[in-house]
Amino acid sequence: MQTVGKYSYPDRGTFAEALVLTEKAAKYQGILPNKDAAEALNYTVKKVIGGEIYKKFDDLEQFGLFKRGRGTIEITDLGMAAIDPYDKTKALKAKNTALRNIKLIPDTFTQLKGELPDSNAFPSFLIRFMGINLIEAQNHAEDIRKLLSEAFPILKEAGGSGWQPLSGGEIKTPTPLDSRGPIQAETPSGELRTTYGTVVINNMDTLEIAEKYLELLKKQLTKPKQKEEERKA
Repeated sequence: MQTVGKYSYPDRGTFAEALVLTEKAAKYQGILPNKDAAEALNYTVKKVIGGEIYKKFDDLEQFGLFKRGRGTIEITDLGMAAIDPYDKTKALKAKNTALRNIKLIPDTFTQLKGELPDSNAFPSFLIRFMGINLIEAQNHAEDIRKLLSEAFPILKEAGGSGWQPLSGGEIKTPTPLDSRGPIQAETPSGELRTTYGTVVINNMDTLEIAEKYLELLKKQLTKPKQKEEERKA
């Protein structure tokens, strides 16, 4: 965890990784050994789990999807709700609640109305919002912006300002207008929807998060194939 101003926030892992551990724990009847948890996050563990891995577990625990046990992580009721495969509304609500457990996320979401400033302007926002100096803002800007880039689309989808659900469950962003008609985006953008969450891709930070989601999905999808090949060998 990092602390800046009056806020503490996780900087060693992503919300997507917290969901990965939650889903993995669910397959183990809710209790996942630390070694399996580390391997689910692509760490190689031989005998002893390193301190940095434990610190990452501690960071990811702050979302409230699981809690640390003695040599294990244990899924919470909130975690079970967040990965519910049959009730997407329930899962989205739980993810929204989990993200709001990090107070920095809802406070900045409200202040910014769900829209992140670009990378160059973000340190200035932190200076005004937190009352910190320029050096502190620059030191924390990248980590905080990555956290918010992952969180804001989920908060919006759960009912944030300016977003309305359509009949098919899709989310529509109102098109801004001026006197000349719709404003066209100056840079390419897109959206990635996965069981881990939704990312609106409109800058390098959100692209990096989307790539992380795809990497985690690829790892999960290739495991059954690897096991099948091992059985045939």
